[in-house]
Amino acid sequence: MAAIADIVSAVPGCSKAAALRAAGLPTCGLGYLRPVNRAIDAGMVIVEYARPNLCRLFADELARRLFDLRRELMASPSPERAAEIMAEVDKIRATQAASYAMAEEGAEQ
Repeated sequence: MAAIADIVSAVPGCSKAAALRAAGLPTCGLGYLRPVNRAIDAGMVIVEYARPNLCRLFADELARRLFDLRRELMASPSPERAAEIMAEVDKIRATQAASYAMAEEGAEQ
């Protein structure tokens, strides 16, 4: 489960099969999705269903929001909307940097 969570953290928006493949686990056979489903049930991974047969995995809500903003930015928005998206991305990155700094400070003590 930890390997799946680490992979999803490194590659936000990946599919279940991609996460299994990156972890070196089987991608077919009886019960092959069990490690991914356990990580989802444990709350280590967030799943979003884009379509009934397509899901995306994320480590947390910030990664999910960044993925959505990145997709929106790639769709050629208006210049005003592009500026809004970039400001929102900068705000999320600042939040992530602050949380990482607090985690590092706690680890040193």
